[in-house]
Amino acid sequence: MAESRLVSLRRFWNEVPITFVLLAILGVWYFGQNLLSGFVGSGPTRRFGVLSVEALWASGSNGPGALFERGELWRLSASTFLHGGIYHFVFNAFALSQLGPIAEVTLGRGRTLLTWLVTGLIASLASATYWQLTRGYAIGVGASGAVFGLVGALLVFFRRSPGIAARHYYRSLIQMAVLNGVLGLVIPNIDNAAHAGGLLAGLLLGSVFPVTGRGRRTVFRLAATRVLIAATVVCLGIAAIGARGRLLTIQKSREFSIDLAAAFEAVESDPPDPALAKRRIETTKLPENLEALRQEALAALERSGAPLSLTILSNRLYANLVRIAPDIFKD
Repeated sequence: MAESRLVSLRRFWNEVPITFVLLAILGVWYFGQNLLSGFVGSGPTRRFGVLSVEALWASGSNGPGALFERGELWRLSASTFLHGGIYHFVFNAFALSQLGPIAEVTLGRGRTLLTWLVTGLIASLASATYWQLTRGYAIGVGASGAVFGLVGALLVFFRRSPGIAARHYYRSLIQMAVLNGVLGLVIPNIDNAAHAGGLLAGLLLGSVFPVTGRGRRTVFRLAATRVLIAATVVCLGIAAIGARGRLLTIQKSREFSIDLAAAFEAVESDPPDPALAKRRIETTKLPENLEALRQEALAALERSGAPLSLTILSNRLYANLVRIAPDIFKD
């Protein structure tokens, strides 16, 4: 049994390597998200498959604040490999496992990879732009924009191809796109802007690809494919390397804000209890980038007007959170 499964995996790799690699990246990235939450998170973020908004943001979620205010363009790519939960991941992985092999056989491996990466980027950009124009701040994750990109490219290919099989695939893809569009309208928290952006980008790319499908490998095409792969690896690397630090900053800032509030109550109580206030401020283990704020809070306790100073520090702490993660701390 184990040997037959190994043979199946080798065959899958040999026949559709792009789909194999993309599925592997999605799986590793999702597992990594849960490891990050397990090592750093608390409460519900310690349950496998349940990720907090902070963990998603730290891992590379997309959003108008991060994109348009902070210029974190790497999130456009990294967010397409993230998922908000186990069902989200399984659904997109299953869709890729069905559409990827068809795309590799018809469009070719290079064009399949090109379609996935480019339409995923455009889907993320469409999502961030939509939220910027409507709500202002939100986060987006998931490979569904790239999945819709594959649907769009395949729709054009089969529409322009002769034969009964091509018409069958074309009708099936139309039904799939319509069904998912309807689901997006009735089910909350589905990023319809990303789906629409990915689908339109796929239709445009598909119209550029020749009807003959798979073509010869040229130096330019091989170079372009390698550049896309390298850019994606860089984006995922940025997300992976800094994820733990970003999540720690968010969580420890929140914990410290609670400590500041408790210290404020202690110095405002009757009688004041500066010793309790000092213990609360010294309790939380803070990363180095927040240690200076703790020292300011301790110094404020030694001066008159401590409540006002603590309030100012609390406001500065929140302002820092808004600055580094505007998509989850601005309304």
